[in-house]
Amino acid sequence: MAGLSWLGVPTVASARTGSPEAWQTFEVDGLWGYRTDAGTVVLPPRYAVATPFTTGGIAWVADADGLHWIRSTGTPVARPFAFDNGADGWSNGRARIVDEAGQVGFIDVWGNAVVPPTWSFAAPYAAGRAVVCRGCRTESDGEHRRPVGGTWGVIDRAGTVVVPPTLGSWSEATAAARDVEPRFERRPLSLDPRDVQRHPTDGTALVSPGSDRKASAYTHYWLDLSGVDAALGPASGGPVDVVIEVWRSSEQALWPHDVTLPSPDGLLRITTIEGRVVAGDD
Repeated sequence: MAGLSWLGVPTVASARTGSPEAWQTFEVDGLWGYRTDAGTVVLPPRYAVATPFTTGGIAWVADADGLHWIRSTGTPVARPFAFDNGADGWSNGRARIVDEAGQVGFIDVWGNAVVPPTWSFAAPYAAGRAVVCRGCRTESDGEHRRPVGGTWGVIDRAGTVVVPPTLGSWSEATAAARDVEPRFERRPLSLDPRDVQRHPTDGTALVSPGSDRKASAYTHYWLDLSGVDAALGPASGGPVDVVIEVWRSSEQALWPHDVTLPSPDGLLRITTIEGRVVAGDD
């Protein structure tokens, strides 16, 4: 994947020179901070808990004021949804956040509030959809809390309501999420281990076919890491044909002009596809 660096996509080599995803946590007198592989302190030890940064450059920490998502500068981004004495985990490239009133939304791995916190409760994403509710409340069931009451619906990864919140229970909404139309597009992909860059912190894998060749157009795939690893297997040495489920596709044309690119206008065009590996083409 050496060719990725000239596209502006982080590579293993560039990560070693200071990408936040490669920073190490360190402890002094019970407080944690961040430093580079070379030992340069980038965030001094002031956190009770400090966790690894995502590929998008955010991490969750804990201090006297509670839990926070922060950027690599230490600037707070959002307040995490607390789960099991820590921040909510990543699912489908989304993590839950809460506002001052306890309303729930989602951020992506870059810290963007892709779904503003306007829901009384939201379940983690699964297959690109999340079950949400209006007017529900949480009650303790022992170790955890569970939502009760309210009306339930379903949103997609952009936060668009695909099933209106009119259903009477979580189970009804979960069933509706499986059946909602339109169903996601599926397409074949040759998955080559040499094209895969793993990001275990946020559970994703960047797959970039042909990134070792200079061209005017590329397609990058952000896929679920568990699905990629399952498809490749522990001893995979060559490409594996898989089927992916496409949740979102976007395109961008990048400047500056590069006269060496084999395209009429010299622009570099990148298509980014987000989705997951599915077990088959059924």
